[in-house]
Amino acid sequence: MADELTLPLFPLRTVLFPGMPLPLHIFEPRYREMLQRCLAGDRCFGVALIKRGVEVGGPAVPHAVGTVARVVEVEALPDGRFEILTLGEDRFQVLDVSDDRPYLVGRVRTIHDADPLDDALVQLADAVAVAFRDLVAQLQRLAGEPSAPPELPDNPRQVSFAVASALQLPLPEKQSLLELTSTAERLRRLMAAIRRETGLLHLVRESQRDLPSIGPFSTN
Repeated sequence: MADELTLPLFPLRTVLFPGMPLPLHIFEPRYREMLQRCLAGDRCFGVALIKRGVEVGGPAVPHAVGTVARVVEVEALPDGRFEILTLGEDRFQVLDVSDDRPYLVGRVRTIHDADPLDDALVQLADAVAVAFRDLVAQLQRLAGEPSAPPELPDNPRQVSFAVASALQLPLPEKQSLLELTSTAERLRRLMAAIRRETGLLHLVRESQRDLPSIGPFSTN
């Protein structure tokens, strides 16, 4: 993908990471128009977390860093709405925005992580993957669900994006992870987040263990 390009922008209350799927229901007329233009071209638009404004029915100011979404599946509904599946590709930084159309269009520059994919990065990604799978296993046991370890990519950068997408983190924290241009720093922050969640999970289990047992209810 070119370093600079013009891209329709879709501000949403979500953070899309590279390599991650994002299903969308397209119903507003402005975004129907945007989608039809995309489908007639390269099938891409930009997804960016809303900084100010609303997702539906009004203006929104997106964050300056988002992710290119490529449309991979489309279902056109009889009333003109669309169900689509997109896949995150490169991240971008918005250079300037035009509002000449019903939706925003940005001139953007693609951004990439700068650190090399060396052995240290692979080891860090492996450690994060192990910690994340352990957290998921604990959550599944707590919910009484069968153990199903999540599949993760082999590439350290994609591991960082997959784990960042899957963790239940506040949107500002996810946006901060998206904006980083160091895979190592992203992985370190994810490890800290996993340890934080693991600690909270431990407190939940301890509180459940301390609850008094309740015997049979009386019929009186």
